[in-house]
Amino acid sequence: MQGFQGTSAGRRGVWISRLRFWAPLGLIALLALLFCRIHPPYTYDDAYITYRYARNFALGHGFVYNVGDRFLGTSAPLYGLLLGILGWPAPDSIPALSAGLSALAIALTGMGLFWMGWYLEVPFCGLLAALFYVLDPILYETLGGEMVFQVALVVWAFACLVARRPTASAVLLALATLTRPDAIIAAVIFAGYGLLRDRRLPLAAIAVYGLVLLPFLIAAKLYYGAFLPDTLAAKSAQLASGHWPSFLRGSAAAFRQRWRTVPAGTLYPWLPLLGLPFLPRFRDWTPLILWPAAVALVYKVLNVPFYHWYLVPLVLGLAVLSALAVAGVIETILRLRQSRHPEANPDPKRPSPNAQRLLQMAVVLVLLVVAGARARYQAALRAHPPDYPHYLQNVHVAQWLRAQTPPAASVGYEEIGIIGYFSDRPIVDALGLVTPLVAAQIRQAHFEWAFEHYRPDYILAKPQNDPFLPPHKPAPWKQAYRKVTVIFQPGMPPMTVYKRQNR
Repeated sequence: MQGFQGTSAGRRGVWISRLRFWAPLGLIALLALLFCRIHPPYTYDDAYITYRYARNFALGHGFVYNVGDRFLGTSAPLYGLLLGILGWPAPDSIPALSAGLSALAIALTGMGLFWMGWYLEVPFCGLLAALFYVLDPILYETLGGEMVFQVALVVWAFACLVARRPTASAVLLALATLTRPDAIIAAVIFAGYGLLRDRRLPLAAIAVYGLVLLPFLIAAKLYYGAFLPDTLAAKSAQLASGHWPSFLRGSAAAFRQRWRTVPAGTLYPWLPLLGLPFLPRFRDWTPLILWPAAVALVYKVLNVPFYHWYLVPLVLGLAVLSALAVAGVIETILRLRQSRHPEANPDPKRPSPNAQRLLQMAVVLVLLVVAGARARYQAALRAHPPDYPHYLQNVHVAQWLRAQTPPAASVGYEEIGIIGYFSDRPIVDALGLVTPLVAAQIRQAHFEWAFEHYRPDYILAKPQNDPFLPPHKPAPWKQAYRKVTVIFQPGMPPMTVYKRQNR
């Protein structure tokens, strides 16, 4: 009878252990998918540039933006190729596929953070990092872009590294680098971490990393004439022109705005700072904090301007720091309590399990209340999203172009993502992301150079950047264009369409 009871108790212990592992994973996935589901069904403009590359690839036109023009103007080549492969049966479903892939990536990132905490024997810290990450609304403003996908690859690469699986880590880091080249920063940090931990460079993992990258680099050189996308030159030129904020300045402003306006806060500004003193206690998490910090530093050195989707790695770093802060404070409180009441727990090295679990459950419940507040906030945004008129206007302009212009008619504008995707017309990009030679002119603030040089059949303009209105300087090329229509959208400045006459 005693043996049977022992077996029953052992089985109960196994089930409890499994529940403690699987229940948090299910909670993290559920929260991530919930927030993705209630977010407005569209994303930021630049993501549609990658969507157009993916759709052309799915349709057999090659991985290009303008058909026949081999110019790599997306900073997310692997992500675009993946969307193109997944969207091959139904190319018009690519935006929806990307939203679903983003939802999966956010859920997997949270699950990866919890798994690392479990492996490092600090599961509560992993759960907190996951919750802070998946509850941050900044992620859902970037839904459909490649950033959350890249972060998922980096987090699981680190998970493989701490589990001493360097080959898997190297493969994931290589895929992250192909998703966005700036993931090479993560590869350098993780190589340094391996060197410090094992007292030797992970040469085999470095070789695997290079071997995964090499075929893609060779293919890019043969197909485009360049190893890397041209987006860095275009973005750097934007900052040099003086019309865009720097990454650091824009990031600080964006976080301040969200801390003030989002119900129940985003990541309270003092909480990540409080996590810094606990880094020695949770030192195995250091690479996931160093990576976002290094990204911010490299962006500063490379003169990258601010765009809100660049915040995603910073959200990861702040989430981890916030988790360290809460977990570290709880441990400190329990140890202080234990030192004053040693009779409550005979083991002086470990806090009372009951008190520890009680505090941990209280913290998780508070975060779930925060999740409910944010869910209501996101639902309200879905009904009345602040940038929806902008999206609608670009879609309406694209529909007008598709209905009123020949398929081969070229269109010039500076915000080309949504308009380019839905119009399916050749695009002349005034900012140089997908059009050659323009970036060098943007650096000198020559924003009309692309129109003057390429002479598109149609030019789109709003009052604040209309090259045909005063105080813009007159130029001979402008005499060839005449206004053909104005497209109105409530809540937005009107969009004027100009047509080149001397054809």
